[in-house]
Amino acid sequence: MPSRRDALKALALGSAGVLAGGAARYGAWSTDVHQPADGTWPQPRYGPRNTAHSPDASPPTDTPEVVARHEVGDAVESVRVGAERTYAGTEHAVWAFDRDGERGSAWSQSADARQLAVGPDAVIAGGRGQVAGLAPDSGEVLWQHDTETYVRSVLAGERTAYVGGYDELAAFDATTGRRRWRLSTKRDTRPGFDGDGRLLVAGDGADAVHAYDPRSDAEGVLANAPTRTWTATEASGATYPVVSENGGLFVGKLGCPDTYPCGVVALRGDGTADWTAEPGPNLQHPAFDGERVYVASARFGDEDGVSYRHDATLHALDAETGDELWAFQRGERFASPIVADSTVYVAGEGSPNGNLHALDAETGDRLWTHDANGANAVVAVEDALVVGTADGRVLELR
Repeated sequence: MPSRRDALKALALGSAGVLAGGAARYGAWSTDVHQPADGTWPQPRYGPRNTAHSPDASPPTDTPEVVARHEVGDAVESVRVGAERTYAGTEHAVWAFDRDGERGSAWSQSADARQLAVGPDAVIAGGRGQVAGLAPDSGEVLWQHDTETYVRSVLAGERTAYVGGYDELAAFDATTGRRRWRLSTKRDTRPGFDGDGRLLVAGDGADAVHAYDPRSDAEGVLANAPTRTWTATEASGATYPVVSENGGLFVGKLGCPDTYPCGVVALRGDGTADWTAEPGPNLQHPAFDGERVYVASARFGDEDGVSYRHDATLHALDAETGDELWAFQRGERFASPIVADSTVYVAGEGSPNGNLHALDAETGDRLWTHDANGANAVVAVEDALVVGTADGRVLELR
C-alpha cells in the first residue's frame, strides 16, 4: 500500500500536469514549509517561525554530563538534528552522525556549511560563494551552485530550499537545484514563515521587513516570485524574523555602533509597529517562547589597536510591551540564545573561554554553567543539548 507521502506526491504530480504552457514541465512542487517533528531541530532557529524554541524538548536543568562526543577537526558553525541523524556544518564540510549512539560518522561531504538546514529530501548547506543540496542518508551531492555573494541564511521546505544572500532571496527545488524564483533585497537577507504560509523576509536596509502572499502548490511551479503584501520600514534589521502564533513578529538589528543601541521591533500581522526596545548594541538572533523575547547584545573594547567584545548581555523582554524583565551579563561573546522547557540556554562562542549557561526563563537565575571551550551552536532535542564547539567537537549533554 502506498504511503501517505507517496499519495500526496502523486496528487501533486497530477495537479502540476494540468498546468498550461511550460509550467507543467517542472513537475511536482510543494510550497509547504517543513515543520519540525518531535525530537528534532532541522532549521537554523528550530522551525520556519524562527522562534529558537523547542516545545517538546526538556534538556537538563541541573549540571549536565557529556554522554556523546564526535571530533570533526574544524570549528563547528552549525548543528541540526533530523529524525535519524545529527548534522554538523563547518567551513569545509558537512558531517552526519547516526543518532543510535555510534561514535563514528555516518558520512561527511566537502561543502561550506556554515549555514545548514535539513528537509525531508535534502540537507541544504551554504556559505562563502556556494550553496548545495545533499542526500540526507548518504551525503551525495544532489546539486550545487556557485553564488556571487555569501549565503547568509537557509530554510528547508518540503521540496523547496530558501537561500538568503547579501542582496537576494532565492527559492530552489530541494532535490534538483532548479531555481524557481528570486527576490531582490537589500544586504543580508533572512526568511521566515507564519502559520498560514506567508513568507516574511528581513533584510538590513531601508526597507527592512517584507511580507509575501502564500503560494499554492499550483503557483509553486511557476517561475515568478511571490507577491508582496506589505513592507515595514520601522524595523531596520537583519535577524531571522521571529513569528508568533498570532502572526505578529519580532526582528532585530544584528550590528550597529556601540554608541547607538540596536533595536528589537515587534510588528503586528499587518506590518504596523507595536513596540520598539533598545536593549544594547550588536544584537544576535532573538528567541521567543510565547511570553518573552530573549536577545543577546555585546559591547566592543579596544586594546593595542585590537577590537574585541569585552562583555555580553542576555536580555529578556516582555513580548507584549518590550519592557526588559531581566538581564544576564558575562565577559564572553554570546551566540544567539535558544529556549526549551522554561529554560534559556546561551553560549559563549568563538573562543576557548566560552561557556554554556542555563538560565531560568522567568527570573534569569543561573541554573548551571558548563565549560564548552567555545560553543558556537546549541540545539535542544528530547532530554539533551547538542553543542558544536569552536575546537571541532559535537557534544551531547544530558
